[in-house]
Amino acid sequence: MGRKTWIETQTTMMPGGGVPNCFSFVITSNPSLLKTPPTVSCAFTSSYEEAVKSACKLDNPVWVVGGLLPYELALQDKRTSTVVLTTVFCTPSLENEIASISRFPKLDLSKFSTTNPSTTWQEPSGIVCELNVHSALR
Repeated sequence: MGRKTWIETQTTMMPGGGVPNCFSFVITSNPSLLKTPPTVSCAFTSSYEEAVKSACKLDNPVWVVGGLLPYELALQDKRTSTVVLTTVFCTPSLENEIASISRFPKLDLSKFSTTNPSTTWQEPSGIVCELNVHSALR
């Protein structure tokens, strides 16, 4: 994940940042963060490639959870096998509330097949979300 996404997770997911029950690699160019020793839940790296190589050593699936640049790099990466995409629909009155959320780059669906029926739900705030899983065509 990118640094801004990591900062957001500190207030929305867990106090130390990152995704609960996962080890997170945070991509940043911030020199002081790069000097920060790894914690039990995250480590800082200077590039997408370094983050992916480090994550692969853990022998678990690798998830890219945001922001825009990590998403763009993952979509260009031939190792990417699956895209789990949540589309957020909202009323104009809620638009400002979600304005800070990272946008996903345009997904070229000709390179993927949809592998499940859409799952749709409504958040208590009124925001409607739709989840789709797309597998890369090889």
